[in-house]
Amino acid sequence: MSTPVSACTSLAKIPTPNIRPIANFHPNIWGDQFINYTPEDKVMRACKEEQVEDLKKEVRRKLMAAAAASSPSQLLNFIVAVQRLGVAYHFEWEIEEALQQIYGTFHDCSDMDGDLYNTALRFRLLRQQGYNISCEIFNMFKDEKGGFKETLIQDVQGMLGLYEATHLRVHGEDILEEALAFTTTHLKIPTMEEYMRIALPSSGYSMLTTLSFMGMGEIVTKELMDDMTSHKFEQKRGHVASGIECYMKQYGVSEEQVYNEFHNQIMHAWMDINQECLRPTVVPMPLLNRVLNLSRVMDVIYKEGDGYTHVGKVMKNNIGSLLIDSIV
Repeated sequence: MSTPVSACTSLAKIPTPNIRPIANFHPNIWGDQFINYTPEDKVMRACKEEQVEDLKKEVRRKLMAAAAASSPSQLLNFIVAVQRLGVAYHFEWEIEEALQQIYGTFHDCSDMDGDLYNTALRFRLLRQQGYNISCEIFNMFKDEKGGFKETLIQDVQGMLGLYEATHLRVHGEDILEEALAFTTTHLKIPTMEEYMRIALPSSGYSMLTTLSFMGMGEIVTKELMDDMTSHKFEQKRGHVASGIECYMKQYGVSEEQVYNEFHNQIMHAWMDINQECLRPTVVPMPLLNRVLNLSRVMDVIYKEGDGYTHVGKVMKNNIGSLLIDSIV
């Protein structure tokens, strides 16, 4: 029969488990807003749903009217307005039909000659929809020396449109690489917060139904961005080395050099994604769209910091717009 002394001796040999350090997370910014949910009155909800259906019919009517008009630019601007409101998923068929019509008359859009904004908008919307249109259309905005015309710098809306269009480039499109450098150098409009207020609504789709469709291109992008924005914070918690530390140790380079390298890899990953979304696609477009949208979500969360761990004003507004103050 064991004695109390021997039992104590055996317990003393049990190794003490390592306690994982805990970082100082900021307090929950939502309080109990998502816990104390009060269901909406059924009558009120039915009334709102009826209003939504009426509005959807009105938007469809205007969309079809714009498609029947002789001005492609009017139709493009209506489509982008619907997308920026985050309600384009209600009108996927109508938008597809309209863009197919624009693609069919791609070389007959005389109302866009010399119009940088609408030319860039047409290119971006068609590329987003998977149409493999040529980037050579931007050659009309170059001067005799082969550079982009200096007069374009004063066209702020056109410059922003061109900047957005460059993000749909694929490998080997040098003119879009030049356009990105040109617009980045000369655009002064906006701070990142100001730009995000314009650009983010078009990518505010829910990622809850996309988890089973994550593709390799998205995974590469997410992991690199996550590493760059959160590795310092995670080191405080006793995490294993992040990709940043591994790269620095393996290649003997500075942290800044690793950041630059990872940014380049992310840029190439986006071009891979853009390429795979051009028609004809190997995988059905609805599945690719879910991967693309999830990649966009990762881009929003991690591009300017670890917005998942440290939720700031921009991320709070994004979440609020999607889950609390959604349009429909």
